[in-house]
Amino acid sequence: MNTKNALRAEPEFPSESTASDSQSSPGIPVSRGIPVSKGISASGNYTIPRVLWTTEDIARKVQESKVVVFAKGTRDCPRCGFSEELMSAVEAFGMPYQVVDVSQERSIVPALKAYAGSNYLPLVFVNGKLASTWQTQSDVLQSGELRSQIERAFTK
Repeated sequence: MNTKNALRAEPEFPSESTASDSQSSPGIPVSRGIPVSKGISASGNYTIPRVLWTTEDIARKVQESKVVVFAKGTRDCPRCGFSEELMSAVEAFGMPYQVVDVSQERSIVPALKAYAGSNYLPLVFVNGKLASTWQTQSDVLQSGELRSQIERAFTK
């Protein structure tokens, strides 16, 4: 194993500490106050630290953007037909929006479920409120309700 790239016991970033130094669980590394997960890839190389999402992180993300889509995949590479349909529709509205790819971090879905009360993806938040889930997606797209909510968000 290449020890140069191996997982190191000491903090990776100057602002990083362990949770025993903060309010979190003992031994869990934190960076800028957010718990992170580290690991070793199958090749034995150090992997990039991952942020462990909480309901507070979901709330912050939802509040910082007028439109946020939590979906499987990205705009360029959706990983689910429902996510692709929704992102294509929102893109066609011509308004800026953010996409959070839930497949990039396992902790997003449980935090999202706790925050929104639904884990049926994709989820769309407009002005901090849940506007659509997988279960309502077809109805809000066909009725024009999602489009009008997004347009209202940008006219305020």
